[in-house]
Amino acid sequence: MAGIFESPGGLCFANGKLWVAGSYGESFGSIGPATWRVERIFKGKQQQDNNASQTYAGLTFDGTHLWMAWHWFNYRLRASQTQLLLKIDPQTGKVIQQFSLPRGTASDGIHGLTWDGKQLWHLKDHLLAAIDPSNGHVTAQYNLKSLRRPSGLAWDGTALWIAEFEGRIFRLPFEEAN
Repeated sequence: MAGIFESPGGLCFANGKLWVAGSYGESFGSIGPATWRVERIFKGKQQQDNNASQTYAGLTFDGTHLWMAWHWFNYRLRASQTQLLLKIDPQTGKVIQQFSLPRGTASDGIHGLTWDGKQLWHLKDHLLAAIDPSNGHVTAQYNLKSLRRPSGLAWDGTALWIAEFEGRIFRLPFEEAN
């Protein structure tokens, strides 16, 4: 069933539905996990007027909105125009806000994105960033030099989990500040 989303590139659960983002940046939508039926599909690229490849490379839900990391492989433009965090209304599929993501290697479209209940976490290359969802500002940044092509990011309530494209998985515990 995921084939309709043209090579899934991001997954998350939202309101009891499995949301899937196509890694070719052409579609995203939801599947009913009990029936495996596609319930919603939104098609169309973020940039229609250019043939450069696009990708949805991360997907998460904050309780109200979907968030996607989007990458456009248009090397003539600055990274602030081609690596974006998209805030999406899950009812309409419309982007209601967008912010520049912390830059990473232009040619590597792999991103990790997750929600910890307060802020978004984004990972690209070696750079892990906490992002304030109200304004897109980076509130904390960590350079994780030992990572090689991180491709997934998840929050379990106490720790961030990072998956690498080559297969290694890391756990980064966080302690509450007193």
